[in-house]
Amino acid sequence: MYCNYHQTKTNNFFITGNILLIFLLCFVTQLKTSAELLPTIGINKLPADSDSVCYIPWYFGNFYDSGLPADTFANDFKIYDLKGDSLVLSQKLAKGKPILLIAGSLTCPIFREKIPIINKVISIYGDKIQVYVIYVIEPHPTDTSIYYGDINIPSENKKAGILFPQPLTYGQRKHLVDTMSYWCSLKAPVFIDGPCNEWWTMFGPAPNNAYLIDTNGYIYAKHPWFHRMFNNIFCDIDSLLGTNSGLCNPSSIQQPILKTETEIYPNPASEFIIINGFSGEIRIFNLMGEIVLMENIEENKKLDISKLPAGLYSINYGDKFIRIVKI
Repeated sequence: MYCNYHQTKTNNFFITGNILLIFLLCFVTQLKTSAELLPTIGINKLPADSDSVCYIPWYFGNFYDSGLPADTFANDFKIYDLKGDSLVLSQKLAKGKPILLIAGSLTCPIFREKIPIINKVISIYGDKIQVYVIYVIEPHPTDTSIYYGDINIPSENKKAGILFPQPLTYGQRKHLVDTMSYWCSLKAPVFIDGPCNEWWTMFGPAPNNAYLIDTNGYIYAKHPWFHRMFNNIFCDIDSLLGTNSGLCNPSSIQQPILKTETEIYPNPASEFIIINGFSGEIRIFNLMGEIVLMENIEENKKLDISKLPAGLYSINYGDKFIRIVKI
């Protein structure tokens, strides 16, 4: 009788110990996998279609330095799609897969050009990564663009008939998301920034930036422009996942690497610039890659840029591309 009782106590002890061990292992695993996000930026509930879009300030700054930097933790957020389903960053990261967030909108031709790349990311990596498009403000509406301080409709938009004003309500923004499917075959789910542009304000006032976020909420890579210039999304994802897509080839991105040098001055400039030690043809490009000024100059002579709208430009002379700010 004693032996049976003692054996029962021993078995109960081992069972209890095993349960505690399993509990501790689960707890430690949860600590390792839970995301360490910064405070949420909202939104707390599904906006009404009638909710007005908040005032959008002009932005003539640098897309490279705005928003959240790489090698920091992202802010949590909650936004909704056309059906009213929510995207909560912390909940999606809890699935244990990295997330790629890409800003975009219908009137941004650069975003539309990158849709095949977005679809290719989804096709190549499958369920190893979660990809979401965040629909933000219109960079090129038929009314004033906040990036130019004036009406700026790219030729691509005119040719395609993509001519829409800046939405004044959340419902109008939803309508443009729905309309986008007419022009674009996008595989990624689209979630809509809130009426007060909470995501756009926190993650960067840029029309087509992107964030690759690890499972712990850490921003592994940031693209001021998604998959453009020196940013190759396949290199970033391959590096994070330890995979080889065969597409990590920076030279495949047909964009110049911009340099910031002192041989153009003043920079920023409002009236003129001088290119030190150069004579010949110069070309100035806006953020859309369009030539806004082309001229032959003599060495160390002033180049009048007073008529250009304030903003970020790149100057091409010889084999160089240099970034300047017009104020």
